[in-house]
Amino acid sequence: MTAADRTAFERGLFSADPAGLYARLKRDFPADYEAMIRELLVQAKASGGSKPVMEQAGFRSIRAFYASRLSAIVNAPASVLNDFNARELNFVKKLAAQDLALCRTYVMTGFSAGTAVPGNLVVDMGQVGLGMIAAAKAGSGRPVDPQRGQIPSADMEPWFGKMRELDPSDEMRRFLTGDQSPAADPATGCRLGTALYQAIAALPSEQSARITAYLIASSINRSQ
Repeated sequence: MTAADRTAFERGLFSADPAGLYARLKRDFPADYEAMIRELLVQAKASGGSKPVMEQAGFRSIRAFYASRLSAIVNAPASVLNDFNARELNFVKKLAAQDLALCRTYVMTGFSAGTAVPGNLVVDMGQVGLGMIAAAKAGSGRPVDPQRGQIPSADMEPWFGKMRELDPSDEMRRFLTGDQSPAADPATGCRLGTALYQAIAALPSEQSARITAYLIASSINRSQ
């Protein structure tokens, strides 16, 4: 890899990343970033710079970074994790206003490589990623909280109770008892999932952070 190759590739990568995830990784996690760039450049050359191939490779590389830093992410201070939830809620609300099916997919299963996100929401989605990177940085080197990454039973009832308060529908009642069928409808699934994030935001700070850490860990582990 020549210096010119590297410079040109980075320029293209940064221009295709309006939220600045790669720039933030380069600043805060230079070793991880360097390994990521080298691997992406290899794939770019092998695929002839295919846009679909590179989009999927970029998605996988970011997810791999999150997985490698999961213990730090879930251990971040409550304020950082609560900021992450606020970013997700903002993104979900904008998805709901624009594409109910896409909103339902995000809140119920998360996006996969190749998911087409409306261009005007790419920066909002990137803000969620920046929140994850911020948690990885803030959680590094802190004393480990053994309750992070799982959900204590004492947190479940307040969380579910707040969800029922926000959405007292029969669909929510069934959803919270494990019946996933109401969420199959895009509008209903989006509504139920949005209430999930809203309920977290309405809880006390440490409780919100524990639940957010649990959801992050579940999402990352599910994608492996």
